Amino acid sequence: MRRSLTTLWGAAFCLILNAGPVAAQTHRTVWDGVFTAEQAARGKAIFAATCAACHGADLNGVNRPSLKGEVFLNHWMEGSLDALFSHVKSMPPNRANLGDIAYVDLLAFLLDANAFPAGAQELNVEAIPNIQVQGKKGPAAVPNFALVDAVGCLVRGPHDTWVLTSGSEPARTRNPMQPTAAEIAAARAKPLGSQTFQLLDVDYFSNAFHPEAHAGHKVDAKGFLIRTGTDVRINVTWVEMLAAECGR
Repeated sequence: MRRSLTTLWGAAFCLILNAGPVAAQTHRTVWDGVFTAEQAARGKAIFAATCAACHGADLNGVNRPSLKGEVFLNHWMEGSLDALFSHVKSMPPNRANLGDIAYVDLLAFLLDANAFPAGAQELNVEAIPNIQVQGKKGPAAVPNFALVDAVGCLVRGPHDTWVLTSGSEPARTRNPMQPTAAEIAAARAKPLGSQTFQLLDVDYFSNAFHPEAHAGHKVDAKGFLIRTGTDVRINVTWVEMLAAECGR
């Protein structure tokens, strides 16, 4: 099922069990004032000391990518803030870990620098996975060229192509390769939808996956989303068979 990546380059509602009834955890977005101005100021000082040499004092990049603006934000839109936090925690490379408090302050600074509003309560590690990154107008489609996964029925298309029919809405993923056990369980439980995706490069998988043997099966496809007019494609990085029958 595995192949090398091409050069193309979600936060779910969580349930809390209390002694009483089950309650849904509040779902917030980056527009809800999830950090404080003081926290962003601390993050700015940390950034100046540890990050500016590569990313520039204005975040526009010196010998690293820019950390603000549309291109930067598109890489994180329609996903949990936890993905950006994990990336921030991987920096700076080849240096001592700064610790979660410093990294959260850095994240607050990045949010502030990208014109998201400050609020009255400081951002903390526990809150980050339940905060969604989205545009000011609300949820939108996953951006083009984002790494996504979608569940659907694998069928043979015209001209020896492979197509995912009855596909679910494409969702952000940060794992391009073999899904974890938790990802497989979530994919199996996901209902089918109305989307159709042409799957690119399915035949380039190793001998572990033979598309002919899974025609008509429910599968989970991962890859880079490519929209060209009315045609929607997934440049595949992984396909996982979920069920031998493709019922809803």
